[in-house]
Amino acid sequence: MAVLAGCQVDAHVDVTMVEDGSGAVEVTVTLDEDAAGRVPNLADDLRVRDLEATGWEVTGPTDTDDGGVEIAVRKPFANVEQGRAVLREVGGRGGLLRALVLRRDHSFAETSWAFGGTLDLSASLASFSDDDLEAVLGSDTFGQDQASLEEQLGEPLADTMTVTVSATLPEGDFTTDGEATGASSASWTADLGDEPVRMAAESSERDTTVLALAAVSAGALVLLVLLLLFRLIRGGVRRRRQRREDVDLT
Repeated sequence: MAVLAGCQVDAHVDVTMVEDGSGAVEVTVTLDEDAAGRVPNLADDLRVRDLEATGWEVTGPTDTDDGGVEIAVRKPFANVEQGRAVLREVGGRGGLLRALVLRRDHSFAETSWAFGGTLDLSASLASFSDDDLEAVLGSDTFGQDQASLEEQLGEPLADTMTVTVSATLPEGDFTTDGEATGASSASWTADLGDEPVRMAAESSERDTTVLALAAVSAGALVLLVLLLLFRLIRGGVRRRRQRREDVDLT
């Protein structure tokens, strides 16, 4: 309803992951003043019980400072597997978020976190639909012809909506689309009808404490080996000296 009604609708999908692989996904949809004016009864008409029943926390509709309206939903996840499932709920089956990656890897003295996928709005409004919705409404543009929608709005659909996806990972050596940055978050943006946008972010951190302990352990091992060698050599010298003394006595 918000997409069909407005002159400008901005949607933000924010993914946050912390050190242990848990985190949250938050989706915020903002209608500008003109869009909000076309749906004056949004607070009464919006049905969110299904969202809340599946663990989403819903905030709004809330008035914005510039006369618009904002609706936000948030859902936490306990691990990366749950996080991928939550993102699939946002993107739908074959929807706007594809080939999703949410990963936490831990090896000796190093932990890395990654987010990736494709933001795909190339199918315009159909990016927000799926087979079940099409079966109810009769088409992949919510039961209406795209040309008719654009005529009603007085502008191309591509100018009515922007989607931004942001990923925030634990602080460390952070890269965005393969390039190192000084931040711990990255974002990607697409308008309706744009070509698919590839998304990739990774952060890694080395545990210097573990490395230091390993170095100390290695140093201790070297000292132990040297001590044993020294004792063996000294013991051998003593035995040879004792044999010579025994020979002199005889």
